[in-house]
Amino acid sequence: MAFKGRDMGSDGLEAEIVHLIGAEAAVALANAFGGTRLYVPARVTERQELSQVIGLSAARKLSARFSPDIIRVPLMRELRAAHFLADGLSVAKVAVRLGMTEQGVDGLIRRLKDGGALVDIALCELRGAVGARAADVLVSALGGKWVNLLTVDHEDHPIVLWTGREVAQALVAAYGPRVVRIPAAQGASR
Repeated sequence: MAFKGRDMGSDGLEAEIVHLIGAEAAVALANAFGGTRLYVPARVTERQELSQVIGLSAARKLSARFSPDIIRVPLMRELRAAHFLADGLSVAKVAVRLGMTEQGVDGLIRRLKDGGALVDIALCELRGAVGARAADVLVSALGGKWVNLLTVDHEDHPIVLWTGREVAQALVAAYGPRVVRIPAAQGASR
């Protein structure tokens, strides 16, 4: 059987994959297979590498959309960088994970900020979105850190742990599903 392979341009395929399986599974897919051709089988089992990397449910969604075919897995550098920053990695560690220079990551961060994917929240904006008490807790616990609002549905999300689900949902309502930096405490450096 001959396979034509899917390569609709990495941006189009990346957006389709993220929409189909979610950002977390897409990051895992790119971490494991980014930049390579990947055979997507028609029948997916939990023992296959694809299922073990992105989860059985996400693998089945990929299979339903792309199988049987070969896709060129995008590198998804911007998405991965945002996730790595939200996980607390330094620019140097993000550079190593992405196979880039620190200057390249700095440029990537600038582009992400310019495009609205990374947002620095001002303290007054945070207080307006979640209230003064919750804002003060977030600044104390997470000040200066990037936080991924794409994953606030998880019980172990730092915002949920520190302030509760309602505050996390208020942040998503105010800023959308993106990565934001909680303002640093007064006098603290970034």
